[in-house]
Amino acid sequence: MNQNLPIPMWQQLSGLTREAEPKMSDEQRDEAIRALLKKADELAAAEYSRAAPEGERSFIWNPIERICFRLGIARSKLSAYCRELTGLSAYEWADRYPAKALTERIREWAGSLLSNLLDRMKRSIGNMRSLKEDFKVTWRERALNIVRDARKGAAKICWASALKFANLARLRRACLMTHGVTIEELEERTVHQLVQKFFDELEEHMKGLPEPPPPRYLFTTGVETEKFVRDFGFMPKSAEEVWKTLQARRDRENQEAAEKKRQQEEKARQERQAKLEQAQEEAKKRQQGEGGGGGLGPPPPPLPFTSFFQ
Repeated sequence: MNQNLPIPMWQQLSGLTREAEPKMSDEQRDEAIRALLKKADELAAAEYSRAAPEGERSFIWNPIERICFRLGIARSKLSAYCRELTGLSAYEWADRYPAKALTERIREWAGSLLSNLLDRMKRSIGNMRSLKEDFKVTWRERALNIVRDARKGAAKICWASALKFANLARLRRACLMTHGVTIEELEERTVHQLVQKFFDELEEHMKGLPEPPPPRYLFTTGVETEKFVRDFGFMPKSAEEVWKTLQARRDRENQEAAEKKRQQEEKARQERQAKLEQAQEEAKKRQQGEGGGGGLGPPPPPLPFTSFFQ
């Protein structure tokens, strides 16, 4: 009687019949199971793409029952073959399909939580005309905290269901299997992409803002902006640039003062040398003009001869 029953589709596809299966080598068995899972993949893809009325499929819906019906195989049997080849149950194997859409679903879910983030950024930019790195770091952290807070505690179940998974364990496993990262890493990456889009929009927004008047003082230096620009001809970008510019001017002024002092001292030395040489020249001329008497003057006139006898 059993011999007259039609061979189920899964056995026709795989060749895993009661008679043939014990005779298969490990390689032949693997190929047979691959053929079965390939067909299961095709049926799963068809089920996920098939339109269904709104609200008919709950977040715990899975096409594995329909697949088993189409193949004529028990769910436990399909799971056993799937685990043998991949380590995954049939449910977990089918979860790869909704996991492929996780990035888009996280983007939609996080986007709804961060819908007013751009407006909050606009109110906080002040007089900035280009976003600074510390501004970006701060708002990335704020966005992540908003998303993380929305799935803390019991909210994790709602989070998993919003991403079309029956529970958190299956969500984590499917994400790691499909994307190679944890669901938290995928979430962080997606949130950063969303925030970067906000940053780009904010940069465009700031380009259209009127140019603000320059501050009276540069940063926190106490240096007047108008005087600095008048003296140096440019607007500095940081307090460090202000101090470097002022220090360069002081160094230049000190060098000029030192050079001026050196020149004055050299001029005074030359004047003293000139005076000394002039004095020496005048003394030499006096000696030559007086006849070379050794400086004692002319000899006295001779006394008369008779004077000695008087």
